[in-house]
Amino acid sequence: MKVALLTFQCALSYGAVFQASALCRHLIRAGHDVELVDYRPRELLRPWDWRTARFFGLHPDTVAKGLLRHRFDSFVSRHLPLSPRVYRSFEELKKAPPEADAYICGSDQIWNPDIFGGRLNPAYFLDFAPIGKRRIAYAASLGTDTLREEYHPELKRLLTKLDFLSCREAGSAEFLASVSERDVRAVLDPTLLDAFPADAPMDTRGLGEKAYVLGYALQHTPGMIQSMRAAAAEFKLPLRTINGSSQFWKQMPWAEYPPPDRWLGLLKHARAVVTSSYHGIAYSIRFRKNFVAVPLVGRTAMRNARTNELLKLLGLESRRVAGGDIPAVRQALRTAIDWEDVERRIAALRSKSAQFLAEALQ
Repeated sequence: MKVALLTFQCALSYGAVFQASALCRHLIRAGHDVELVDYRPRELLRPWDWRTARFFGLHPDTVAKGLLRHRFDSFVSRHLPLSPRVYRSFEELKKAPPEADAYICGSDQIWNPDIFGGRLNPAYFLDFAPIGKRRIAYAASLGTDTLREEYHPELKRLLTKLDFLSCREAGSAEFLASVSERDVRAVLDPTLLDAFPADAPMDTRGLGEKAYVLGYALQHTPGMIQSMRAAAAEFKLPLRTINGSSQFWKQMPWAEYPPPDRWLGLLKHARAVVTSSYHGIAYSIRFRKNFVAVPLVGRTAMRNARTNELLKLLGLESRRVAGGDIPAVRQALRTAIDWEDVERRIAALRSKSAQFLAEALQ
C-alpha cells in the first residue's frame, strides 16, 4: 500500500527527526511504500531574521543554530523518504495533495496549538487528503493532556476527518475521546515501536574510546546545570553536553551541536544521561542507560505530562528528579534499573501499538 506520512520531519529537533525516521522504517518493514510528505510550515523552520536575532545575529547561539540547520537538512535528505515536492502551506497541500492509498499523521506534538501561534494546523489532521482515502492518526500529541475549551469546536471538526484515531499519551486519549465522542487509542511513540533495528542511522566513530556522562537539556536552568555536573562528578567522568544554553557563559564545557546520527551515537555510548527531553529519555531506555529525567519548569512545565506518563508506564518514576536536587540525582544514579521488567512492559505496549497500525492499514 502507498502510504503518505505527515509529521515534523523538518523541525530542528532530534526527537522529531528520529520519530519520523522510526515510523517510516516500521511501515517499510511492514511492506508499505512510504513517502514522507515534505511539508515545511514557517513555524517549524523558524527562518533567521536579523531584526529579531540576538545582537543582530552576532550571538554565538545564532551561528550554532545555523550550523545545526544545515546538519539537520543534510541528514533528512539522506535518510528519510521525502516526497519530490516541497509544500509550504496547507493551501498547497489541499490544491495538489500527494498521491497515496492511505495518509498518516503523527507522531510528536502535531496537535499542539502553541507551536502554530495559538491555532490548530489542519494539515496535521490530514484535512487535505482526497475524499475516500484512509486517514490515520498515529501517536499524535497535544504536548499536554488537554486543550483549553476555546479549541474544542475546531478540534472536534478536525477529528471527524480522521478514520482511525490514536495518540501518544493516555491522558490525551481520554480527553480527545470526550471531545470527539469516538474511540481513541493510546499507543507508543514510534521510537519505541520496534526492537532496535540495525538500519537506524547512527554515527559512533570514536565514541567508545573515552567514557563520559551526557547532558541533553531543553532548558538550561541553574538546577539542570547543577544536575548534569553532579552526574559527571558521581562517576568522575567528563561531561559532554548537547544543545547549549543561549546564555553561553553558563554552559561548561562548551556545548556540542551534532547532526542527528551523531546525537544518537552520543546517547548510545554515554555512561549515564541527564535530560529533560522526551526522546532523550526514550533513547536512554532503548540503550539501557543509567539516566535521570529532569522536569521542565515555568510555562513549559505542562509538557511534563508526556514524560511522566512514559516513566509511569515503564515503572521508572524514580528516575524523575527535580533539577538541582543533588542527593536525589546521586541516589537515582546509584540505583539499578530492572531492565527485564522494562522490556516486558514495552513489549506488551508495542504489540498493541503495532496491531493498531496494522488494522488501520489492512
